[in-house]
Amino acid sequence: RVVVSLDEDFLNEVRFPPETQPGLIVFRLEGLNSVQRTITAMKAALAAVGDEPLSGALVIVGPTEVHIHRPFPG
Repeated sequence: RVVVSLDEDFLNEVRFPPETQPGLIVFRLEGLNSVQRTITAMKAALAAVGDEPLSGALVIVGPTEVHIHRPFPG
């Protein structure tokens, strides 16, 4: 399971600690409000993540980059 959102409130790690979430993908695409650009960003995010499990991970997708923050083991 993964939560996919354009809502940057999910970046608040106090309210939504990534390690307790099924996985969060948050799109930060300010000014990029076209459907095609959102789809392109989503494809980039999926390519960056690959087949890795996202449990506890926070993926931040910007207009030109994807950052993956994974929980520290154990």
